[in-house]
Amino acid sequence: MWQTSTESFHFINGDELYFNKYEDTILIKTLANINDTWKMCTDTLGIEYWATVINIYTLTIDGMVDSIKTISIQAIQTGNPVASVYNSLPIVLSKAHGFYTCFEFYCFPNYIISQGGSGNNPFGILPFKHQRIDSSISKRNNYDLDLEKKYMPGNEWIDSSYYSYLNNYSRGYIYDSIIASQLISSDSIQVTRYRHSCAITMLFPSGANPYDTTMHFYSTFTDTVVHAKQPFGLKYYLTERKFPYSSIFYWHGESKVDTISNNKIKIKTHYYQSLNLSGNYNHTDEILENYGSTFLYYDDFTGIGLEQRAKILLYAKYDSCIIGTKFSFKTLSVPEYTDLSNFITIYPNPTNDDVHIALTNQIELQGFILTDLFGRKIVETHSNQSIINLSDLQTGLYLVHIKTNKGELTKKIMKL
Repeated sequence: MWQTSTESFHFINGDELYFNKYEDTILIKTLANINDTWKMCTDTLGIEYWATVINIYTLTIDGMVDSIKTISIQAIQTGNPVASVYNSLPIVLSKAHGFYTCFEFYCFPNYIISQGGSGNNPFGILPFKHQRIDSSISKRNNYDLDLEKKYMPGNEWIDSSYYSYLNNYSRGYIYDSIIASQLISSDSIQVTRYRHSCAITMLFPSGANPYDTTMHFYSTFTDTVVHAKQPFGLKYYLTERKFPYSSIFYWHGESKVDTISNNKIKIKTHYYQSLNLSGNYNHTDEILENYGSTFLYYDDFTGIGLEQRAKILLYAKYDSCIIGTKFSFKTLSVPEYTDLSNFITIYPNPTNDDVHIALTNQIELQGFILTDLFGRKIVETHSNQSIINLSDLQTGLYLVHIKTNKGELTKKIMKL
């Protein structure tokens, strides 16, 4: 006897069979005891993935004590243990709630799968780990600002913004330090702040131009901040919405809980629209619970030129919570604001193997993020590693977001 669903079989002995993209079965023994071992599945290379119950304990979930079981994974080839990312990704089962911690079964035991009708939009699933979120999250409104906490005296932050279109480019930095604040109502507060702002405008950034300007402004002022409450439905935002491919139009949008830090939720939304007749459009937004937007990126390629806008929270001190690293842009010289595209080269491009990131003019690489055109993260580093291996990816376009000591730059890569 068993119960079935569209993606799994559940047997009365506690065995559960799940199916990956290739309709291979993955075996989970929910009633296994401590030290019990079984084969979960085998990949196309003959590597077997064995599961072992290594711990049984209790944990409080949603205010109730529950029985918990931890299952470790070990990759085996010809009878010997071999290295695998899955070896460090345990599965945690809850008696009352099912999977408490788990990796993505859809691509297990593979790393890269393709999405979309053309098959040219690959994205990596691993080594992401899914963690059950407390049910109270569904009652929280991520768009509500805690005005008193955000504008508490002593709080400070640095925002960076840029805009480019055709050969014109501008960048700005704003440093705000809160001096005093007085709550007026639940959605408004009077704030006195010190502000230092810097604006850089460049014409034809590919070369020196006598009309390039850098201006600094300093002021102390009082204003009233008003934040209108917005409705927020978590179930709606944590979904993927898309229209199918057609010869003219394709649209894709998704929202997800990006991170949870210090019990604060960051929601990330991404929209991608492709119009074969005129170009494409990308929009990404990140909102930190109680504090507002921390990242906004927009680009629109109309066939005439690429228009880009971005606003990024580089540093913030909210009471005892610190994001990023504080720095001063008072003494930065003009070259520090130079368009990074002049000093960063991606080669070979197009390629079917390795891509190299070359930097000049004392630009230091601090990391990069490789994504598909939907913003799905494939590889991320926080080092000076300058080689990106594309050999396992499907043919198509990818974006590499390069982080340096002088700012960030996004470039497109074509995988042959």
